[in-house]
Amino acid sequence: MKVTLITGERNSGKSERFLEAYRKDSTGIAIYSEKMYDEDQVTGYRMKLLPDGISCPFIESEEEMKDFDRYEYQGHFRFRKEAFDRAIQFVMDHKEADTVWIDEVGKLELSGKGFAPLIRLLVKQHRDMVLVVRTPYVKAFCNLFLPDDCLISIKEKAAPTS
Repeated sequence: MKVTLITGERNSGKSERFLEAYRKDSTGIAIYSEKMYDEDQVTGYRMKLLPDGISCPFIESEEEMKDFDRYEYQGHFRFRKEAFDRAIQFVMDHKEADTVWIDEVGKLELSGKGFAPLIRLLVKQHRDMVLVVRTPYVKAFCNLFLPDDCLISIKEKAAPTS
């Protein structure tokens, strides 16, 4: 099993690099987090399942009212649980895909939520992965999810753009 980590700090272009690499490589399937804007402010993300092009609401700015049945919460965003379920089903429906690309994994997964069950499944199936992980979480992510015999490649992204 080979795991490639695209790393960098917040707002350093990791997701753009991920999408560019996926389009260039054109193998496997991808779960991409597409930013949504209001003016020039990020208001949330849509999950895009590639190459199929399926899209669904994924991450929204947190509202005061918490709904723990439908959402996971991290920072000032809330994540739709149904989107994670849809991503898992997408991967299950594409068992022929040798490589699974995921943008992105972080604190939510380190707490056992979000894409954590999917990543555990992919490790169990020995499927190659390309993952976006912010630099501060790389070591904890590798220690928690990846077996010792895993071939890990890290592609560091430049400092944040202003």
